[in-house]
Amino acid sequence: MIVKNEERFLAECLESVRELVSEMVIVDTGSSDRTVEIARRYGARVIHHQWTGNFAQARNVGLAQATQPWILYLDADERLHAPHHPAVRKAVSENRADAFYIRVKSEVRGVLGNMPHVQAYPRLFRKLPGVRFVGRVHEQITPSLQANKARFALLDAEIEHLGYNQSDEILQQKIERNLAYLEKQVAEEPDNPYARFQLGQTYILANRVEEGEAQLRQAIHQGTLSPPLKGTALLILANEAYKRGQYQEAIELARQSLQVAPHQRLGWFLISDSQAALKNWAAALEALEQVEKYQGLAHSDLSMDKLFPSEVLAQRRGVYCFQLQDYAGAVSSLGAYLQASKSPRTSSLAKFVVALQKHPAAHPQALQAVENCVNHLADFDDTPQAIGLLYELCERLGQGALQQKLLEQAVALFPDEAKYLFYLGTLHLNKGHLSEAARYLKRAEQLAPDVYEVQYNLGALAIKQGRLSDAVRRFEHIVRQFPEHRQVARRKLAGLYLKMGAVEQALPLMAQLT
Repeated sequence: MIVKNEERFLAECLESVRELVSEMVIVDTGSSDRTVEIARRYGARVIHHQWTGNFAQARNVGLAQATQPWILYLDADERLHAPHHPAVRKAVSENRADAFYIRVKSEVRGVLGNMPHVQAYPRLFRKLPGVRFVGRVHEQITPSLQANKARFALLDAEIEHLGYNQSDEILQQKIERNLAYLEKQVAEEPDNPYARFQLGQTYILANRVEEGEAQLRQAIHQGTLSPPLKGTALLILANEAYKRGQYQEAIELARQSLQVAPHQRLGWFLISDSQAALKNWAAALEALEQVEKYQGLAHSDLSMDKLFPSEVLAQRRGVYCFQLQDYAGAVSSLGAYLQASKSPRTSSLAKFVVALQKHPAAHPQALQAVENCVNHLADFDDTPQAIGLLYELCERLGQGALQQKLLEQAVALFPDEAKYLFYLGTLHLNKGHLSEAARYLKRAEQLAPDVYEVQYNLGALAIKQGRLSDAVRRFEHIVRQFPEHRQVARRKLAGLYLKMGAVEQALPLMAQLT
């Protein structure tokens, strides 16, 4: 392991492998924090090395100091948790391979997107004579192992990588640092396609897209990229085409990637999204089914694949089924999406509501989805629209308690929105919760005194509370202020006067109603 100022991550990394490894060799390249202290606390042997801007060189310093026959290399922001230890122990006790590819799963955000990356590297290998890391940045051990005719195998184990789940500022600093190293390496090694591949994708991360695409195409045309790298390079180009709205080009590049790396998720996902953008819904669904087929794939044919959350796939399947008028499928998939999603889309909720209208037999299975939507109301991209859709849906499903919870959430989120106060007050009025009804309806009146429905329900509330004189004043106000509702108010007034025994006042009103 090579480190510099890694006190934030190092302890958890070393803790994750303490019971697995026989020795820990750490190359420190100039830490000024507690990194060295933490390493020594875990019994690591620390080698101090002057940083020269070459990751492979620093990694080789540690490799030279390692005394064990097998090498496991990690970074400080990685963890190899205990459930994966048995697979590692078994691998080194057998003689079936000299190097094992291990999955590295990276949670990402910001400039790197929001889908977890899954890559595979030979992180576990024999310390064979002459084996060394190469590359200024994104250093590799594979070329040296291949030169030694090492036997490779896949290991069903996973390393958790935390280093990409950081702020944009930190990620941009890493990108700029890597660019400087890669530009220097490509200048020194112009025939190295791997260096060009890394430079190309880093240019794109730095928003220097034309330069990045040029480097990727040159790396491909050099003809010696491995199939996993070539497949990944083609997909990076496909993704940029998709972002420009060049959907047919994106599909063609993704299909080229599938030819060299058939067992993957990302290529099929890009094809699916591109077909959907072209409104080819059946083709989009067919490609999505291939993504789902490979979702459980332990090792992709790509050097960097993505792992798609189940709710993302469910959302797309639901939309495609909806467009194909398969409303039962739309309810099932969109319901699964809405039930699982922590940031649901209002457009998907709208399709879910329509699909339920078209396929009413699915109502019982919709409740959990609706409950999750209510619980995550603030996370919708258009919360007011979501409230309206959910209110009507709760009404249709006969879910009064859930409707009340929805309105309480709406009032908490939008305390100065009169309509939510009115709806909640009306719900309590209909349930006979008169003090709660008064609380919300009076607040609604303060915010929207000129709304007829608010005045009418306050009059109805006064009647239920036995405050008949207040009810009379309320409906007299409606007669004066809302001429389009005058007849309704006069009918109420006539009934109130009769109830109060004021027949002389009731008779003229009754005459006006005939």
